[in-house]
Amino acid sequence: MQPKTRKKAKTPRSKLRMILIALLVAIGYVFLGNLVFGSMPHGVLLRFVQMNRRLAALESARSQWDSKNIVHYQMTVNDDGYFDPIFIRSCGAAILQIRDGDVVQIDVPQAPSSSSEFCQSYYSTPDYSVDGLFEIAGDYLSESPLLVQKIDIQYESDLGYITHLSVEAFVGGIWPLSIYDPSESPIPAFFEIQVSDFEILEQ
Repeated sequence: MQPKTRKKAKTPRSKLRMILIALLVAIGYVFLGNLVFGSMPHGVLLRFVQMNRRLAALESARSQWDSKNIVHYQMTVNDDGYFDPIFIRSCGAAILQIRDGDVVQIDVPQAPSSSSEFCQSYYSTPDYSVDGLFEIAGDYLSESPLLVQKIDIQYESDLGYITHLSVEAFVGGIWPLSIYDPSESPIPAFFEIQVSDFEILEQ
């Protein structure tokens, strides 16, 4: 019968070797980004840490919103070009009534009469509901910091919904390929969405 052998305990030298290997991998990740995107991703590791903190804050705010169980509400949304930056700016802000996550009523008082139908269709997507904005923010926060250069999210303190979302995701002169789906509407590199005049309606 073969005697059982015990695994060697890791020595301080072997632990130091593992730390050095992990550090080299991190440095390699940064330089790989430099080769792929054509410019050094300054602060990429710092952005990675910041994005993870913001993702935790997003989940906390979403839990706060879900705990209120608000299914029918109205709010004003001003989009500076999430799907179509050229035409949407002529629409101005939209007053949306939302029930069970769906946009059920749209008013675009600042839109020219010639583009009113387009503007109403633009804002009809569930992406402009509170839950939809959480999804958009979560998608960008889950992306690589090499692709998302900057993201800013602000929340309403009592209910938790997003009041401001701005993203800069243009890196090295190319589209953020892991986000962009050619089968869907193109996503611009820079956009800003603001929410105001939130009102809870009859549940």
